[in-house]
Amino acid sequence: VAASDIDANSVLTFNVVGSYESRLFFFNGSYLMAHKLDAENFTSHIVQINVSDGVHQDTAGVNVTVLDMNDNMPIITASTNLSMPEDTKPNSPVTVVKATDADVTNTGFTYVLLHSFGHFDIDPKNGTIMLISDLNFKESSSYSLTVRVYDSGTPPKSSETQIIINVNETNKHCPKFSNASYIFMANENDTNTNFTVEAKDVDEGPAGNVSYSIVQGNDAALFNINNHSGIIKFNRSPLYRYTPYFLMVNATDHATHPCSGTANVTIHVNDVNEPPVWAFDHSHIYVNNGTKNGTTILTVHAVDYDHKPEFKSITYSLKDNSTFKIDRQNGTVMANMDLTQLSNYTLPVFAQDDGNLSINTTVLIEVLNIQITSQNVTIEEGHDPYCFYNATTNANAEGEIIFKLE
Repeated sequence: VAASDIDANSVLTFNVVGSYESRLFFFNGSYLMAHKLDAENFTSHIVQINVSDGVHQDTAGVNVTVLDMNDNMPIITASTNLSMPEDTKPNSPVTVVKATDADVTNTGFTYVLLHSFGHFDIDPKNGTIMLISDLNFKESSSYSLTVRVYDSGTPPKSSETQIIINVNETNKHCPKFSNASYIFMANENDTNTNFTVEAKDVDEGPAGNVSYSIVQGNDAALFNINNHSGIIKFNRSPLYRYTPYFLMVNATDHATHPCSGTANVTIHVNDVNEPPVWAFDHSHIYVNNGTKNGTTILTVHAVDYDHKPEFKSITYSLKDNSTFKIDRQNGTVMANMDLTQLSNYTLPVFAQDDGNLSINTTVLIEVLNIQITSQNVTIEEGHDPYCFYNATTNANAEGEIIFKLE
């Protein structure tokens, strides 16, 4: 900085005016010096300079322009972990890499993909990464891309970032059963028999894992299926009279967009001899004192649900009893003597099929002193209806009244 003074032998001193400017600029003799300046903060400064000869002084303004230098690296913004379906079409955009730079003049960028793996490319001007060829999950399930960004400085500065691209396998195949239809056999009442269906899916990963379910024919919940193994079991005893059972089994994979396959299952149940069952309760019977030999006391009845004729025929019998007898074919129980004593009889009754399976029940027969009285009733024409009861009193049964409508 040059200044003059007309006085002879004067010594001039230069200073920067202002506290902020004095931190940035200083004088070395008559040279205006600057500390480190940053164009990213201010591109110019107006510096007020004071010159003094010790007695008199003067000021002037100096406009200092800060020239930008390429002293900052690009800052990259990008998604660093991505997933894309295996069947993404070529020329589809994958992601966009963005960059910024603190330098004022170096705001143009060039984007470079260091290794494309033959599947990816990047637009050098806008940073868009594109898929350029078909992906194959079996070839590689992920790719690590390195993107380098150059600024427009001279010489240019650069930064790098890593982008991981995960390839999701496409569900190319549906589960397929080893048989379109299965036929199994089981014995009646056998709950230990298991049946296995199997489906396979050749996809890898979750898309190749299969779960099983019964989707038709199990409304009564007779069956259950293990969703991992495909083993079908009985929840309770199967019955021949409902055979065959028809089921539809579904196999579904675990892909993001799952696919499924079905198979038909037919289960035949073999008829196994089962014991008869009583058709109704015969536990308590009353008869009158004086009932004659050969009088019918009651008729027991059992049924057999077996299908085979050799198992359906039923024979009736009594055990250790001479007071009563039974018709072996139709189950009619009759007095085998006159019943003249007031007494209670416990009568074991058996029903047996031709397969030697039987059931039994116990009938309590009470012989009562029943007195029957009759009444003659005259009803006038047009009179309201009457209700008549014919009742007898059993003195030995604590006043119990027996009604009989005739």
